[in-house]
Amino acid sequence: WNDWGPWDPCTASCKGGITKRARSLKIHPNHCGRPAVGMDKEAKDCNVGLACIPNQDCVFGEWDDWTTCSATCSGIKSRSREILVHGNGDGAYCNGPKKETWPCSFDQHAAINSWS
Repeated sequence: WNDWGPWDPCTASCKGGITKRARSLKIHPNHCGRPAVGMDKEAKDCNVGLACIPNQDCVFGEWDDWTTCSATCSGIKSRSREILVHGNGDGAYCNGPKKETWPCSFDQHAAINSWS
């Protein structure tokens, strides 16, 4: 056998493909000789662990201020935030709430003091 030729380009640029290479006989056998042992072509996987999209971690924005309490007694306040950049590829995906709510009561003393 001659030396193996170079590997062909991978059939896929990401998430796995196949590459091949070949070799040729150095000396062909005559009618009395034995054929060469081994294969003249081989293939292998390539670009298996390569993501098709760039890796990007999730980025959350800052929390907005809490809203005012919704009721004098047993109310609810809330706040929210936006996703600025979504996770992609092997990056960290967004994990966590975009909105939070919390029980609250209206502070009557603060309201009376603000009217004075």
